Amino acid sequence: MRPAQVTTTMMAALLVAACSGMQVESNLEPGVSFDGLGTYSWTMLGDAEGDVQLATNPLMRRRLIQAVDDQLAARGYARVDEKGDFVVTFYTFSEKQVQWEQFDVTTRTLYRNPVYVNSWDQGTLVISAVEPNGEKLLWVGWASDALDPGKPDKNEKQMNEAITKIMADFPATGGS
Repeated sequence: MRPAQVTTTMMAALLVAACSGMQVESNLEPGVSFDGLGTYSWTMLGDAEGDVQLATNPLMRRRLIQAVDDQLAARGYARVDEKGDFVVTFYTFSEKQVQWEQFDVTTRTLYRNPVYVNSWDQGTLVISAVEPNGEKLLWVGWASDALDPGKPDKNEKQMNEAITKIMADFPATGGS
C-alpha cells in the first residue's frame, strides 16, 4: 500500500472513531433524596417535538416509555396514572453533525491537502424526574449517539441501550 493510501485509510478510521460511541451522563440534584418516594407518573412535556422519528412513530414512543418503566420497576418504583411521588418525562432531538479534517499527504511526486468530510445524525435522549408540581428538577440523565435513519431496528436497540445506561445511576427507592 502506498503512503497516501495508508494515510487515507488511517484518517477515515479516525473520523469514524471520532463520531462513534454513546455519551451518557446523569445528574442528581444536590440535596435531593429519593427516600420515601415509591411511585411515579408520566407527563409528556416537550414530547418528542424535536425528533421526527418519535413524533411520527407512536410504537417507538411506547417502547421508550416501557423501557423506562422497566428500569424504574427494577429499582423498586411503581407507576401510577396520576399524582406520583415524582413525575418522569423525556425529550428527544436529533441534529446533523459534520466533521471535517484536512491532512497533508506527500508522495514522491505530489503534495496535496485532501479534506475528509463525515456527516451523521446525532440523536439525544433526555430523561428527567421532577417534583409533581414541576417546580424542582430531581434528577436528569441523557445519552447521545449517532443514528442511522434507515435502520429503525438498530436505532431501537440503541435506544434500549441508552435507557439502560442512563438509568444505571438512578437512585433505588428508599421505600414509602
